[in-house]
Amino acid sequence: MANKDHLNIIGKGVDTWNQWRRDIISPNIDPDLTNADLKNTDLTNANLKNANLSNANLSNANLSNVQFAEANLRNANLSGANIAGANINCADCVKANFSKTNLIEVGFDHSNYSDADFSNAIIDNTRSYPDNYKNAIFTHANFNKTKFIGVNLCNADLSYTNLSETIFQNVNLSKANLMGANISKADHRGTVFNDAELK
Repeated sequence: MANKDHLNIIGKGVDTWNQWRRDIISPNIDPDLTNADLKNTDLTNANLKNANLSNANLSNANLSNVQFAEANLRNANLSGANIAGANINCADCVKANFSKTNLIEVGFDHSNYSDADFSNAIIDNTRSYPDNYKNAIFTHANFNKTKFIGVNLCNADLSYTNLSETIFQNVNLSKANLMGANISKADHRGTVFNDAELK
């Protein structure tokens, strides 16, 4: 369960939360917001670096420009959230729900998104390097002008996605489902398509 003191502080707003993290919190204490119900909350510009948000409900929240670096987002529900401009580098996002989210210009580097759900998400103008998306779901997602560099998309469901002008460099797409995907003008140099479904 979440730390009650941490819940109380974040409930006072982002300015109070960020001030607490800058001036008061010990650098050895990571925020514990496990199972927190933060749906529909405006957390724009919040510093959630190293926070434990596993199983938290962040659905429909405004998470634009949030610092999620090194955070634990396992099983977190972020569906419908605005996450544009956020930093999710080096985060644990296994089984996280990113469906219907706005992920434009988000930092995804060095994170684990295996079994995560990105269905119907907008992920334009974003770079991903070298993340793990094994078994992730991207059905009907929009990846226009996104760069995947050295990522693992093995067994991922990319059916009916828009991958127009997407760059795949040294990506593992083995056994991935690309049925109905728009890959026009996509650059897939060095990409592995072994047993991928492309029809």
